[in-house]
Amino acid sequence: MSKQLTVIVAYADDKQEYLESFSLAEQSTVADALILAKQSPHFPTAATGHCAYAVFGQTVTLTTLLNDQDRVEILRPLKNNPKKVRRMRTQQAR
Repeated sequence: MSKQLTVIVAYADDKQEYLESFSLAEQSTVADALILAKQSPHFPTAATGHCAYAVFGQTVTLTTLLNDQDRVEILRPLKNNPKKVRRMRTQQAR
């Protein structure tokens, strides 16, 4: 009998944070968790189109094996370049 893993898939947009728990078979990958997230009616469809993923803040690939109680984070691109924003704030303060 194969062991089941419980994994949380997380995504945040500008207005809301989405967290959903999924049960996966042992030896499941990040890609497997994302397939289940895409099928969930409660998870935003826009969330699964991004190209960067992390497990507890550490960047991973789609082929990374998951452990029980991992949190797969779907990372979205930054809206503003942090260097540009700091530079603009500094110029406005002068």
